[in-house]
Amino acid sequence: MHAIIWSPIAKTSYIEIHDFLDENLTMKEIKSFITRTERLLILISNNPNLFQYSKDSDTFRCVIVPHVSLFTP
Repeated sequence: MHAIIWSPIAKTSYIEIHDFLDENLTMKEIKSFITRTERLLILISNNPNLFQYSKDSDTFRCVIVPHVSLFTP
């Protein structure tokens, strides 16, 4: 299992996304987003190379929902 280290920008962005969801979605939808994020973080932790790779940015992209993705080096 690999440690997941959030960059300062990633932390801020996640909080902003959560705040947006809090203002615009139901509690059920927010919980679903958080649960999905946590599950994907576990998958990334177990296998960082699991998701789509981009040669251009040398990162792996994990889509949480269509407009929100996680990127790993």
